[in-house]
Amino acid sequence: MVILVWDKIIPRHQMTDFMGLEIKEWISANLSGVKGFVDKVSNWDILFGSLLGNIRLHQNEFVFNGNEISYELIIEASIRLQQECSAGGMASIHGGIVIQRSIQPSTR
Repeated sequence: MVILVWDKIIPRHQMTDFMGLEIKEWISANLSGVKGFVDKVSNWDILFGSLLGNIRLHQNEFVFNGNEISYELIIEASIRLQQECSAGGMASIHGGIVIQRSIQPSTR
């Protein structure tokens, strides 16, 4: 499921570089925007942090409650949070951390 999230966000020609970093470098590079894997996305640091948080949230939901959430809902919730943060004037995130409230998946 996680690879499906990144596959929809990261251009295919950059996927190897995106997935090839050590975990600390990967997180740091994406939160600081150094690598620029997704050049056309404004506030990539916010979207990246939102995606990580939502992936973990939904993995825990599956492990502890048996509820599977689609990768589309993870992406949708992350984009919504990124837009809310951006609209609220959050040009950067303190310490590279997005503090996330619980996001309920939308019903379709």
